[in-house]
Amino acid sequence: MTTDTATEHVSDVTTPAQGSRTKVWIAVALAGVLVGLGIAWFVVAHREDAAPYTDPAARGTLTFCDADGHEVTGGSVKGQLADTVVGSSPATGAYAQAGNATLFAYQPREGVSPEEFSGLQLTAASAVDDAAHPSARITARSTTLADFVAGFPAAWHGYVQLRLLLTAPGTAPQVDRYDAADLRVDGDRWRLVTGGGGACATAHSNSKGTS
Repeated sequence: MTTDTATEHVSDVTTPAQGSRTKVWIAVALAGVLVGLGIAWFVVAHREDAAPYTDPAARGTLTFCDADGHEVTGGSVKGQLADTVVGSSPATGAYAQAGNATLFAYQPREGVSPEEFSGLQLTAASAVDDAAHPSARITARSTTLADFVAGFPAAWHGYVQLRLLLTAPGTAPQVDRYDAADLRVDGDRWRLVTGGGGACATAHSNSKGTS
């Protein structure tokens, strides 16, 4: 009696159609995993890109601009931050009439309120020539981020806060209301986390300062 082995084992054979369906389901599953990983990465990255502190005195933001009037959002901590920093809030009163703008850096510390952050002046004072866009010049003589973090380490997740403070003759410095930016330092690089989007072209053409 002969045995038809092809018939006997037909249930063990995967047909081309079944193989194609299997590959499709595997591809769909992998795509789902990749999408899930992408969403998780976005959530983590977004969470990390939010400063861990809130400063109620920071009423506006800062934009950093290069010598050609283009926005700067990162670079080396050892080099010049930018050519100009411009605030988003207009100067008023005496600050608009005969004011000066100066860039300061501050060291955020966990458990310490922003008004008690330790700070250091980075630039010389620049005349407020355009009250709508107060700005300060950053030069080769300005204090670098590397110099700042050497004395005031960016220990709270790498964050450094920059503030543009306005002064005017016979008027107290405007330390309770200013424009600010949050930077994150990673090794010898920095990147802007909060700020940007300001009028670089206007600030570049109007700002003046001492070197």
